[in-house]
Amino acid sequence: MRFLLSAILPIIIWSTTTADLTLAANNKDAINKTRTIIIVSDKTWISFNNAPLVEIDDELHPLSVEDAYNNYTLHYNDSTRYQVQPFSFLSPYVDPLCVVDGKAFRANVYGSFNISCSPADDDDYGYPLVDWTGEDDDEICLENDPLVPKDLLLQPNHGPQSGGTRVKVSGIINTETSSSSSDQLPLCRFGNETFPAIEVNWNSGYIVCTSPPSSSTGFASSIKVDISMAGDVDSFTDIGVIFQYDTDVVIKSLRPASGPVTGGTLIKVHGGPFQNRDEIICRFDEKDVIATYHDENEVSCVSPIFGWVDEVQRVSVFSMANSPEIQTISATVDDYHEVHTCQTFGEDLSDDELGRGFRLVAPGGSIEYPLTRHTRWLHFNESVEGMEDALSDLLPGGFYVNRTRTTSSQSTFKWDIVLPKTFTYGGETLHVVDTGGGAVKLKGTNASVSCNLSQMGTQRLGGHFKLSFFENGSVEETRPIPYNSTNEEMKLILEELNGIDRVFVDSSVTLDSNGATDNDEAFQWHVTFDSLKNSGDIPLLIADTSPLEGSNASINIVESKKGASHAVYKVDVSANVSRFRITIAGAEGEELIFGASAEEVMESIHNLGRGSIVVEKYRSEYYFLDIMGDTLENDLHVDLFYCEDSDGSRVCTSEPQDVVTHVADSATTLDGDFSLQYPSKGDSCRTCRHSTNRISVFATAAEIEAALEELSLVSDVDVTITESSHVRRYKVPVRSGILGVNRNFYIRFVQQELSPSIHDDEMISYSTYFAGDLPQLIINRDNVRGTPTKDSAISEEYNALVTEIVKGADLNYGGSVELSVSINGGADFSKRNTRFEYNAIPIVRNVLPAHGSTYGGTKIKVTGDNFSKDSAQSCLFWGSGVSFINGTASPVLSYGMAEITCAVPAAMEPQLVSVSIIGSEGTKQWIESGWTKTAGTFYYHDPIEITHVTPNSAETTGGTDIMIQGGTFFPDERLSCMFGAKVVPALFVNPREVSCTTPQHAAGLYSVSVTQNGQDYEEFRSSFHFHNVLRVDGINPVSGPSRTAGTNVRVFGENFVNTTSLLCRFGSVVVPAIFHRSSEIHCLSPPIHDSELSWIELPDQTHNGTSSNEVFPSSHFHPQYLGKLVSFEVANNGHDFTNAGFSFLYQKDIQVHTLSREEGPSNGGKPVFIGGSHFGKISCCLSATCMSSS
Repeated sequence: MRFLLSAILPIIIWSTTTADLTLAANNKDAINKTRTIIIVSDKTWISFNNAPLVEIDDELHPLSVEDAYNNYTLHYNDSTRYQVQPFSFLSPYVDPLCVVDGKAFRANVYGSFNISCSPADDDDYGYPLVDWTGEDDDEICLENDPLVPKDLLLQPNHGPQSGGTRVKVSGIINTETSSSSSDQLPLCRFGNETFPAIEVNWNSGYIVCTSPPSSSTGFASSIKVDISMAGDVDSFTDIGVIFQYDTDVVIKSLRPASGPVTGGTLIKVHGGPFQNRDEIICRFDEKDVIATYHDENEVSCVSPIFGWVDEVQRVSVFSMANSPEIQTISATVDDYHEVHTCQTFGEDLSDDELGRGFRLVAPGGSIEYPLTRHTRWLHFNESVEGMEDALSDLLPGGFYVNRTRTTSSQSTFKWDIVLPKTFTYGGETLHVVDTGGGAVKLKGTNASVSCNLSQMGTQRLGGHFKLSFFENGSVEETRPIPYNSTNEEMKLILEELNGIDRVFVDSSVTLDSNGATDNDEAFQWHVTFDSLKNSGDIPLLIADTSPLEGSNASINIVESKKGASHAVYKVDVSANVSRFRITIAGAEGEELIFGASAEEVMESIHNLGRGSIVVEKYRSEYYFLDIMGDTLENDLHVDLFYCEDSDGSRVCTSEPQDVVTHVADSATTLDGDFSLQYPSKGDSCRTCRHSTNRISVFATAAEIEAALEELSLVSDVDVTITESSHVRRYKVPVRSGILGVNRNFYIRFVQQELSPSIHDDEMISYSTYFAGDLPQLIINRDNVRGTPTKDSAISEEYNALVTEIVKGADLNYGGSVELSVSINGGADFSKRNTRFEYNAIPIVRNVLPAHGSTYGGTKIKVTGDNFSKDSAQSCLFWGSGVSFINGTASPVLSYGMAEITCAVPAAMEPQLVSVSIIGSEGTKQWIESGWTKTAGTFYYHDPIEITHVTPNSAETTGGTDIMIQGGTFFPDERLSCMFGAKVVPALFVNPREVSCTTPQHAAGLYSVSVTQNGQDYEEFRSSFHFHNVLRVDGINPVSGPSRTAGTNVRVFGENFVNTTSLLCRFGSVVVPAIFHRSSEIHCLSPPIHDSELSWIELPDQTHNGTSSNEVFPSSHFHPQYLGKLVSFEVANNGHDFTNAGFSFLYQKDIQVHTLSREEGPSNGGKPVFIGGSHFGKISCCLSATCMSSS
C-alpha cells in the first residue's frame, strides 16, 4: 500500500494519531493546493482556515472539508455553539513526521504550531523515498519497504477494565509476513483472548487493536500482549508486552459546575480513582485540556473557550456541464359549480294575506298534483337561511345560497343556488309551481317568479392518459397513466421506456384550466431528465388524452427548462464482448470486463489523468462527458475484446468500437463578473457603500478581500479559493445535472469586537467587525456567463449562489457539555460523567453614571446582556491606572436580569477604567483573558469644589437663577443642583461656573450642593436662605431733587429681610437699603444728571403707568416742570427685585433767589413770598417747622 504526500511546502509534514488519524498543518495553502494528502481507511481530521477541527470520512481535499463543515454546523454550531479543539502539535493525538533528504522521521515539537525537521545521525527510523510519476509532478510516495524490526510498543499501555481501548502496537518484527498484499488481517492477543486488528498501516509499521474487558481475562490486573502479522495463530510474537487494567474512572462532582464561555474557569473534578498523574486529560465534549493531579480523588482543569466562531460564507460561480431538461405535464379540467337562479319580478311585491309567496320543485320532482320534491311556501323576500332550509332535503349536501336585491325594484330579489363541485342535474333546473293551489301567490304589479340554469356543473377528472417519447426517429408509448398518479408512479412509468434513462418527478401545485389552484381534481408533474442519455434539448413528450375523462379534460406539456450540455459521446459494448479497454489521447487504460459499472470505467479513465470526465451507463451503453467542455471526438477510443477457448487455451481478438457523438455541445463555459452586496438593516447608514464593484469570476483571493473590505460595514475578511477540473472535488451542491467549471470563494468574516446594543451610530451594530451570525451576502449574477441550473420548474435559473458554511457566533450563547476524564493520555475517557455549564458571558452595554469622584462610593447601574446570579456576582474595575492595574472587585448590591447595581471603589487619581461583570472567577484570571470587548468604562474625576453661590437667597416661589462658582465642572446631562432635598438641572457655563434655577421651597435656611453624575453631591459651606415673597405697599416721599442726592425714601411693605443684599433700585441705579423692621426700610435716592431731565406735566406722572395711580394727585398741567419719572423696586437678595410698579420723580433742584421778608412775628401768620425757580408742589420750612406752600 502506498500513500501520497503533496510537496507543496519546502518541508513535507503529515501527522498520524493513535487511531490512524491524519492531520494537516493549519495552513491555507494546504487547502488551496493539495490534491490528495493521504487516503485513510478510517477517519481524517482537518483544520480549515483557523476554524475548528472537523471530522471527515473521505480523501483529504477541500470538497471533503466542505462536507465536514456542513455536517459540523448542522450538528453543533446551530444548536449548542460548540467549538472543538484547534489544531496543535502538542495535542496528545498528534505524531508529526517530516521528510528531509529522502528520509522520513519523527519531528521535534517546540510548541503548538512549531516543529523542526533535523534528523539525528543515529536515527534508524527513516526509510527511503522513490520518485512517483502521477498526475501532479510535485507528488512523491514512500517506497513500500517494511519497517526495521523493533520491540513491540503499546500506545497506550493501560486502559479501563471495561475494555475498548484502541491500542496502537508498533515495532513490527515479522518482516517476512508484513505485507500489504496479505489476505489475512493481523491478529492481536491480550492474555488468552485473540481477535483481528481493527486497523493496519503497513507503511508506518503499526496496527491497532482493541483491548478486551478484564472480565474476559479472569479480571486480571494486567495481561501480556502479542501480535501475529501473518494473521496465523501459530505466528504470534513471544515478547509479551504488558497491558495494565485501570479501575474505571467515575466523575462525581464539579466545583464550580459552570463558568463563562470565554473559558479559564478552574474546575476541581471529584471522583476517581485518578492514576498516572502525567497522562490525565479533561475532555469538554470534544475539546481536551491537560489536567493537574491533586490526589487519587481529585484533579483540576481549566475550561477551554466555548464561544466566538467566525462566520464563513461560500460564494460560488459556475457553469453547468450538463443542465437537464425539465418538462411540465399538466392534467387540467373545467371545474365549475352548477348554479340555479330563481328571481322575482314586478313592483311593490309582497306575500298574500296568508304569508304565501311561491313554491319550488327540485329537479326530478313533479309540478303536477300530487307535487313531489317541493319546498314549503317561500316569501317574496325569503332570507338566505330560509331558502337553504327549504331546499336542504331536496338538494345534495354542500350547496349554498346567495341572495341579492335586484336593481329594478326594492321588492324584487334573486337567489343563486350553488351546488357542490362535480355535481350536476344534467341540464335540468328548479321549477316554480304555477298550477293549481300551489301556484304563485305573490301580490303586486306584474308579480311573477321564474328559475333557470345559469351555469351547468362540470364532470370531474378521471380515467388515464398515455405519453409518447421520440428518440432517433422511433416512438415509444407508455402504458396507461392514471390521471392522479403519484410522483413515484410517474417516474416508474416513464423509466420503463427504452429511450428514457433516469428522471426525477416532483409536483408544485394543482390547477384547473381557469387558473384555479384549489382544484384537487387536476394534477401537475415536473419531469427532470437527469441523465447523459437524455441530455441536451430533447423532444417534448406527446400525450394521448382519448381515455381521459372530465369536462374539457386535457394534458398540456411545456418545456419549463431547455436542456443544455457539453458534448456527450456514446459507446455501445455488445453482450458478446468479453472485455473492453478505454484509451484517452493515446493513453491506454486497464482492461475491463463486460458489464463493468460506470464507476469502474470512470476510475479507469481517472487513472489516466483525465479526472474531468464523467461516465454514465444505460444497459450496454456508456456515455462520456468532459465537464470542462473539452472535446473527446478524436481522443476517446474503445477497443472490444472477443475471447473464446481454442485447443485448451483462451484466444482473444480485439477490434475498435465506434464512438459516436450522442449530443452536440450546447453549453457555455464560465466567464464574466459579479458584484456582492452586504445587506444593511433598516435605514441605517444610507450614505454607506454596500455593494462592491464588478468582480471577475476568475478573481484572486486578494482581489475578493480588497473588494469586500471597501464596503462600509465589512471589516477584515480572509478568502480561500477552491477550484478543480476533477469531477469529485470542489463541487457546488446543485439539485440536478453535472457541474462544469466552477470557483468557490470561502469568505471568513474576522470578528474583532462584540456588537453593542447602545451606540451613537446605528450602522455600527451591523458591521462584520462585530460579527456573530451575519446576514448572508447577496450576489448580483446578471453578468455571470455560463449555462445555469434550475432547482425546479417553478424556481429561477442561477449560475451563482451564496451559502452559509459556518454560522457565526459571539459570546452571547452558552451551552452544556459533558466533562469526562482520561487517565491514559486521551485513549479512553470516563463513561459516568457530569456536565459543565457554559454561561453566556455578561456583556456590559451601559454604565450610569459613567463617571464619579475619586472618593468612590458612587452607585452605578450596569445594564447589559446575560446577567444571572451565577455570572454577575461582582463589578470589576480595572485598567492601566495606578490603582486598578490588577483590578478591584465590588460586590453586586442589587440584581436584575438586565441591570445590576454596584458601589464604585475609591481611586488614587483621576483615570478611565474598564467595568466588567464577573462571577466566581478571579479578577486576575479575568483581566488576563483579554475580554476587554465585553466591558464598559467609568471615569474617575477630582471631587467638585464650590467657592461662591450668588445670590445666596431667593424667594420661596422659585425661579431665581443662581450662579455657582468652583469646579472642576464639565458638560453632562446629570449635572444638577440640590437645594435642601430638591434637585434641579444645572446648566454648564464653563469649567469654573454652572447655573441653576431655584425650585419652589419652604422658607428657611437650607444646604445647596452640586453633582456631576446625579449622585455624588458636593455641599457649599454656607446655607441658602429661602424667604417669603417680598411686597412693597408704598413709598414716601415720591419725589426728590435730581442733583442734591440723599432723599430719604421710606418704603413700606412686608417680608423685608435684614441682609447685606437688601437693595433699592431707582430706575437702573441700585443703592443699599437701611433695614428698620420687616415692614419698613429706608433708601437714599441717588443723584441723576440734569441732562436726563425733561419738561413734564405733573398730572401725567403715575405709578404703574395708570391714571388711577397719580404720583401728584390734584396737580395742574401748567406750569410744566423739569423732571424724570423712574421706577422704584426692592430686592432682599440683590437679584430678585419686586415688580410693584411704584415710581419716583426726580425734579430739577429748587433755587431760591429772594424772600419778601426776612423776619416775622414769633406767633407766625405772616405770608412770605419766595422768589426763585423750579418750584413744584413744595413745602416751606423755617427751622424745624414746615408748612405747605401756595
